[in-house]
Amino acid sequence: MKILHTNRSEKLIFILLCFFALSACLSIAVNNLFLVLLLLFAVLEFRRLRTFAVSEEHKGYLKAILLFSFTMFLSALFSGDLVTGLGRFIDMFVYRILPLALLFLLRPSDKSIKILLGMLLLSFFLASVYVCYGGYAGNWSQRIAGPFGHPMTYAGFCCLFLPVLAVTLLEKRLKLPSYCDFLLPLFFFAGLAGLLLNQTRGAWLALLLVFAYILVQGFHINRKRAIYITSLLLLVTIAAFQTPMLQSRLESIADKRMRGNERLILWESSLKMFDDHKLFGVGLGQFGKVYNDRSLGYKHPDARQPLRHAHNNFLHMLAENGLVGFIGFTAMFAYFLLESFRGWRRRQNPYSLMLLGMMAALLLQGFTEYHFGNSALMKTFWFLFGVLLLLQSDWDKREARQPQGA
Repeated sequence: MKILHTNRSEKLIFILLCFFALSACLSIAVNNLFLVLLLLFAVLEFRRLRTFAVSEEHKGYLKAILLFSFTMFLSALFSGDLVTGLGRFIDMFVYRILPLALLFLLRPSDKSIKILLGMLLLSFFLASVYVCYGGYAGNWSQRIAGPFGHPMTYAGFCCLFLPVLAVTLLEKRLKLPSYCDFLLPLFFFAGLAGLLLNQTRGAWLALLLVFAYILVQGFHINRKRAIYITSLLLLVTIAAFQTPMLQSRLESIADKRMRGNERLILWESSLKMFDDHKLFGVGLGQFGKVYNDRSLGYKHPDARQPLRHAHNNFLHMLAENGLVGFIGFTAMFAYFLLESFRGWRRRQNPYSLMLLGMMAALLLQGFTEYHFGNSALMKTFWFLFGVLLLLQSDWDKREARQPQGA
């Protein structure tokens, strides 16, 4: 099988990308190691790799990313702490997006891109096994965090990968190897079990809505599979919520006395920051410093914890980056979502549905979490985004070559 179309250096970078994908949900240290190696080889081999050419169908995506990055750069310039602001900008828009850029530099074949997707799914499965083992070991009295040590990180991975797995289970047209008939359901239900044990309520609600949409679409794709998956999901969910711990966690969603009340006063503080710094916000990378400085008056007297972000993608963008950053953020994702929706509705491209599902789930959970501050999650998001984007394009090209009525 031809992995890449050119030289040995590109094959080595592809192997590093595979290990980067495999470690994505398992270890931040190992993942960063492979990212540093990728950066090193990309610099050393730049002259050979200097074939970056964005295809016509991807130019809109690039423009959307550049628009958002430009608004973040402006926020960094006007942050009042240029070193911190530019450092955060480089971390967000150079370091974390590097694997996405390498994908477009290397232009791997369709089969090799699917290898990268398989590595990412395997990484998520292994992280889910880790979480499930924590539940098996009897840690039901607390939220199980996963390999990264924070429950929100694993919940974010669930929002990325469970919609992708759901679509692969429904789609026969993907023509996957026969062993995937066993592995994909295993990966999906391990992730579902991990999601329940993780006990992140925002992810539960986000994925409930996304699964509902995907399964409705699934009745048009494959009615039997959609009914089968829907039935299994209902049975697993009903059985899981018979446990007292998950029942209590579910009921707490509507309980104002629960700790989520601190999140409400945090959001009020975020809006006050925005009210005082409407154009560029308090500055890229400055939220935690400004919020925790009680002399500035943004932290509510009842707030108990020192926090570094607003626990909300949209409010954090308003507070830290003002209207300029908020417009860049919403415009970028609005374009991504609209193009994915068009790809699914007009061309029935399954990779468009995967993109739509994983972005919608992440943004819906983002009403209770700030994902752009999570380095591990965002590196994985950009890489998965690039993999699905290339697979989406290859699918469209392949379908265009098919004779009419075939």
